[in-house]
Amino acid sequence: MPSAVRISRIAFYSVLGLSVSCLLVAAIVTYERFGTQTPSSSAAVSQTDPLKILPDPVATTSEVKAIEVGVDDWPWWQGPSRNNHASDSQAIDIDHVVWVQDLPGLGHSSPVVFGDQLFLTSANEEAHSQSLISLDSTTGVIKWQSVLHQAGLVHKNSKNSHASSTVAVDGEKVFTLFLNHDAIWLSAVDLAGRLLWQTEVGPFISKEGFGASPLVHDSFVFVGADNVGQSWLAAVHRNTGKIVWRVSRPGAYSYASPCLISVDGESQVVMVGHKRIVAYAPSDGSECWSIDGPTYSVSTPAFANGHIFYTSSTQEDGIGAVSLLDAIPKRLWQHHIKAETPSPLFDGELVYFVQDIGVVLCVEPASGEILWRKRVGGNYSSSPILVGQNIVIGDEDGKLTMLKAGRTFEIVQTRSLEGGILATPASVCGRLYVRTTTQLYCLGRGEES
Repeated sequence: MPSAVRISRIAFYSVLGLSVSCLLVAAIVTYERFGTQTPSSSAAVSQTDPLKILPDPVATTSEVKAIEVGVDDWPWWQGPSRNNHASDSQAIDIDHVVWVQDLPGLGHSSPVVFGDQLFLTSANEEAHSQSLISLDSTTGVIKWQSVLHQAGLVHKNSKNSHASSTVAVDGEKVFTLFLNHDAIWLSAVDLAGRLLWQTEVGPFISKEGFGASPLVHDSFVFVGADNVGQSWLAAVHRNTGKIVWRVSRPGAYSYASPCLISVDGESQVVMVGHKRIVAYAPSDGSECWSIDGPTYSVSTPAFANGHIFYTSSTQEDGIGAVSLLDAIPKRLWQHHIKAETPSPLFDGELVYFVQDIGVVLCVEPASGEILWRKRVGGNYSSSPILVGQNIVIGDEDGKLTMLKAGRTFEIVQTRSLEGGILATPASVCGRLYVRTTTQLYCLGRGEES
C-alpha cells in the first residue's frame, strides 16, 4: 500500500473513541499533509473513454515557479540538455576513483545530480519497500533515505528492478515514479526528504515491470505508461500533484520514456511504441502528428536538427530516422538491426547506436550510411553518454568502455567495476557517476576520499 494512504489510515484509527467531527478533522488534516490523490478526484473523466481525463483549464493556466537547474547539474534522465551530453567538455580519467559508496537495496535508476546532492531510487524486495535516496555528490555519504511505498511490489522481468525510473528535479522538488499496487504513482519530495504529495496517475498491468522516467517541462510532470492493459500519457501539475490531463494510448506493452522535442519553436512530447511515433501537445495532450514506428521500444529517441533517431526491440523494426523538417513527417532511413535497450546518442555530427549484444554502430544521420560497426563485447542495458570528445558505455558485467567519438573506431580506455552496470552514468564537472548493481562510483576529477 502506498505510504501516504497507509499513514492516512493510521491517523484515522488513532482517534477512535472521539466524536465524529474530530474524526473528520483528523482525516482532512492527514489528507492535506500528504496530498494523496486518485484520478477520480483530480479532473473530469471523459464519458466515452473512462481512462481519459479532460484538460483542466484552471490547472493548465495556474502559475508555477520556473524550473531552476543549472548546466552543472544532471537534473533528470539524459542530463540537462536531455541528450546524454556532459556540459563539461574536458576528458575524464575513468581509472581515477574519487569515492565508492555501497548502496542499499537494488535499483537501475540513473544518478541525478543537483548541487551537492545526488539522488537515486532503490527497492528492498525483502522489506517490500521502494525508496528515494540522497547522497552527498562530493563525498558519496548517504544523507537520507525516504521510504515512499511499503508493500505492493508487482511482477517484473528478472533483469528489471522495482526502482528503474530515473528521478527528475525542478530545483525545489524531486519527482519519483514507482509501479506499486498495479498503478503508477508519482511522488514529490523536497530536498530534505519530506513527502509533499503523492498521486496515483493511472493503472498499469505489468508484463516485465516499469522503467519509464518522468519528464519535467514548464508547469507539468509528464508520465508515460504503456502496458498490456490500457496505456496512457498524463500531465501532472508540479505544485499540486493534480492530474491536468490524461490521454489513452493503444493497449500494448512498451517501455520508452516520454521525450521532449521542439518543432517550429513549439514544444511537443513524443512517445514511441505500438507501431507509432506520436507527438502530443504539452498543454492538453492533443495529437500533433504521428508516423509509423516500432512495435515496442525500451530506449528514449534522440532528437537533433529536426530529426528523430529511434531504436526498437525487434530486428524487423530495427533502427531508423524520421525527419520533421517538412509539414508531414517522413522516414529518412531504416536498418533492420536490433538495438533494444540503450538509447541512441547524437554527438552533433554523427549518431551512435549500441546493440544489447555489445556491438556499436556509427551512422551518418542524414543518409543512414553505417560508417563503422564494431563489437566491444559484453551485454548492454545502459545508454551511452558523451563526455567531451569521448563516448562512455557500461556493460552488465561492470566493464566501462570509453570510445573516441568520430568516423574512425577507437577505444580510448576501459576499466572494470564491481557489480553490473544497467543504469546510465551521469557526468558533472569533470566527474562520472556510475551506478552498479551494488555500488555507486565517482570517477574522474578530485582527490580520493
